[in-house]
Amino acid sequence: MRLAKIGIWAAVVVIVGAVMIGLHQRNTPAGTTGKPVVKIGLVFPLTGLYREPDELRKAMAYMLDKYQDGPLEYILIAEDSVGQATKGISATKKLIHLDRVHVILSANSGVAKVISPLATQSNILHVAIALDANLEGNPTSFTAWTTAEKKARKYVDYLKKKGVKDTAAFVSVTANSEELYRVFKPMAEAAGIRVTKYGFMPGVRDFRIDLMKIKNKKHDLVTFLVWPPEADIVMRQYKEVGVGIPVSGMEVFSIANQKELFEGETYVDGCLPESDVLERIRDQVKAAGTYGFAVGYDLLDMLNRICVDFYERNKRIPSGTELADALVKMGSHDGVAGRVEIGKDRRIQSDACLLKIVDGRPVAIGE
Repeated sequence: MRLAKIGIWAAVVVIVGAVMIGLHQRNTPAGTTGKPVVKIGLVFPLTGLYREPDELRKAMAYMLDKYQDGPLEYILIAEDSVGQATKGISATKKLIHLDRVHVILSANSGVAKVISPLATQSNILHVAIALDANLEGNPTSFTAWTTAEKKARKYVDYLKKKGVKDTAAFVSVTANSEELYRVFKPMAEAAGIRVTKYGFMPGVRDFRIDLMKIKNKKHDLVTFLVWPPEADIVMRQYKEVGVGIPVSGMEVFSIANQKELFEGETYVDGCLPESDVLERIRDQVKAAGTYGFAVGYDLLDMLNRICVDFYERNKRIPSGTELADALVKMGSHDGVAGRVEIGKDRRIQSDACLLKIVDGRPVAIGE
């Protein structure tokens, strides 16, 4: 009887193993050119929040075509985090253990923070196209986004030049907007600018009560730190209520789903130089293509340079640690986002600039 049970369990193990192998074969794209394959996993909020990440996914698939004539083949595998940490964890584990990716690119700070330890454990390079990614203690993780400190400093300088002494700050309780507010508030107050916070949880759809409070208090300006889809809703209701106070902010206008709502408004974001390359990508994927497109293009360019150089010297794909070390050693990169600095703190970033929405598109403006 005992031998029979052992036989049954052995059969179960064999069947489960066969199923897992089958799943791996079905879900892991095979190289089609006979060249060594570099697999890049994306953990992006492709649904439920705002259009920019899915547009960036399409753009990056298009961008990778330029490298396919080289010695390596690149495969992009995208997973939807819906902007939620739990789904980000599941997606990352799938990419690591089933798809066996070499690199993970994430978007959204809340999700990026939980991916970094998983990447460390599996020695995989992780680059977050986000403000924060839990870099401390996770040596294979980077951020590729202009820091909150640089943006807040540029924004405070802009407010001082405009003579702003009192600003309302409309802040959604998300990782990105909270980080920007955390850095901005003390800088503004040190410059003699009073900041009054109006915070709310994601999912709120009626902001009229707070907007009336802002209108009645007669602030000099309203600082938007609100992510889509709420950013678009707030701006529509802002106009309906007739607040009549100037608006500005950091990042938000670039990623709004309806950028035309912010037409003519000035704000601070990472520098976005005009580029024929970006124009072609925008036209190809039918998207506005903001700072994220430039960051994505430059990241793929840097990764390709590192992988090709390493492969030609070592005849293998570099590990996560080797990729991370090479990125830090690179130090800087001149790309479509301008000159990008790569610090030993593993932050990849360009300078912050003033931009304005013109004809529904972000455009860099002079100081």
